Amino acid sequence: MIKTLDNDVQHEPILALDGGKDGLKIYKRIIEEAYKFLNPDGYLALEIGYDQKEDVVKLIENTRKYINIYSKKDLAGNDRIVICKSCQKSIE
Repeated sequence: MIKTLDNDVQHEPILALDGGKDGLKIYKRIIEEAYKFLNPDGYLALEIGYDQKEDVVKLIENTRKYINIYSKKDLAGNDRIVICKSCQKSIE
């Protein structure tokens, strides 16, 4: 699958390109672990593909470790970043 990507991104690390079968592999790991490294009430910002907003938001909601989930669009009008706030009161 990676070999079918645009030549402009072929130089990117495999970790950045291989999202697993559903394209969400690294998001799942980051979302599940990030709160441990955030300051209390810290923010997590994730760059996403134009069609990943709903899935990434759902992953965030399912952890119940974040609040105030929203997204921002890029200049082309595509959802490009999802931001949320840790609702953990202390770093674990």
